[in-house]
Amino acid sequence: TGVTISGAGPSVIAACHEGDRQGIGVAMLDAFESVGVDARVYTTHVGEGATLY
Repeated sequence: TGVTISGAGPSVIAACHEGDRQGIGVAMLDAFESVGVDARVYTTHVGEGATLY
């Protein structure tokens, strides 16, 4: 699992195993809310990638 600040705006990204998504999202949301920062969590998955023909 890794976490980084996104360069595309005020965002933080966490990369983790699929089974860890919900727990990590809740922990990040709790951390922001504990210091008075409004936050939202969006979860997704890694795409399959490109196909070369």
